[in-house]
Amino acid sequence: MGQTCYLNSTLQLLRTIQPLTDAISEYKPEENGDQYRLMANMRLLYRHMNQLTEPIPPVHFLLSLRQLHSQFAETDQAGYFAQQDADEALTVILGAVAQNLRGSGSESHQTIDDLLGVELTHANICAEATTEIPISVSEKVLKLSCNISITTNFLLAGIRDNLTQTIQKYSPTLERVADYERKSRISRLPPYLCVHMVRFYWRRDIGKKAKIMRKVKYPLQLDLLELVTDELRPQLAPINTAMKRILADRDDRARIAKRDKSRSLASSELKAEEDNEETKRAEENKRVTEVIAEQNIDLGRVGQNPSALYELCAMVTHKGASADSGHYIGWARKDQPRAFVPSGEESWYKFDGPYFYCSSPNTRPLFPCQSKYLPYCPRPFSFLPYCLSSTGRRTTPSRLMCITKEQKDPRTLEEKNVKLKHELDDKVSIVDAQKILNLDGGGQDSVAYILLYRSVHSFPVSRK
Repeated sequence: MGQTCYLNSTLQLLRTIQPLTDAISEYKPEENGDQYRLMANMRLLYRHMNQLTEPIPPVHFLLSLRQLHSQFAETDQAGYFAQQDADEALTVILGAVAQNLRGSGSESHQTIDDLLGVELTHANICAEATTEIPISVSEKVLKLSCNISITTNFLLAGIRDNLTQTIQKYSPTLERVADYERKSRISRLPPYLCVHMVRFYWRRDIGKKAKIMRKVKYPLQLDLLELVTDELRPQLAPINTAMKRILADRDDRARIAKRDKSRSLASSELKAEEDNEETKRAEENKRVTEVIAEQNIDLGRVGQNPSALYELCAMVTHKGASADSGHYIGWARKDQPRAFVPSGEESWYKFDGPYFYCSSPNTRPLFPCQSKYLPYCPRPFSFLPYCLSSTGRRTTPSRLMCITKEQKDPRTLEEKNVKLKHELDDKVSIVDAQKILNLDGGGQDSVAYILLYRSVHSFPVSRK
């Protein structure tokens, strides 16, 4: 299959969007073609992921993606499938899903635009022509970008910098091309927000994409109130304030409940506390709904998150120095229906592919997603959906082993007594929230590349 970590991590991130997976699970292709085949294989893959506990190679989905977009079938100098950009894979998949769901005509599920669409209002201001009336235009995007410069230290600052740019366009007042300041602000907030950390840039001297290692801190809870339009901000401010108070009260109750659990309360008492918490949350939801009604807010226009508050629910990280190599890892917040924990104390899933290395001096470590180690491995290991184990039997790619130059036959590995050390991580591991916050950069280790936030409270819009 070649290098697939960019795809594995992206699919894990998209899988955390429950309304999207629900729509994909009920998708029925109406025609034949690469796009429809991609959606059908994505539906089948997610169905298997929900039913099985073993690692699942995304063979059919990967082949469909490579047939639909040839860039993902590119090979390196050794002839193996090259590493790809996870953000480009996300863009392609979202585009295909958006077109298929929109064309299916189903009104029971939300579209990609409903779930991830951010509406931006651009105001073009010409500094040279002060009398010229600024022209405002609207645009819908599926993700925000965080530009990283030598002064960027926080996620919100990077997003703000990307929303303010200098462009050149024709000025009817000056009758020539002039510089304009394009100031963009958010006029619609979706229930899910995708943020791309722009960490790769093209270096002409080395002829490849280099990586920006700078540390950029991002929060578990993101407040976008200051980035909405001036007209929208006064309407959302009361809801934002009310929701912050509710979140603070929830954290206080969660800490008290955590302390009570350490006192070994009876199961009946714990269940009573959980029921009481659900009752309080229902009351809080009703309170927020009343505030929205008082502000006379049209959720169909401003989006399904009038509080402008988001919580981090998934992410993709990249480990390495360039976009053409390295390793992508997927992360997803562990949600339990009746487990109420304070903010910053949540548990997270880590979805990482396995890697192996040999302690023999004639071997080099083999990372399935790093092509520079692949010349030591026979070609079939990278192209077939299964691999040969040390006994010559078929096995999944998670059992792939290193082969030295002298040891071409996998059956001779045990006979030659190669000291092979396996470090397997094909079983999903669990980390705490502090580990997630530590993935903010500063070196070649795993750093945040794509962040997925969701509304702290979803307000459904009636579909007509």
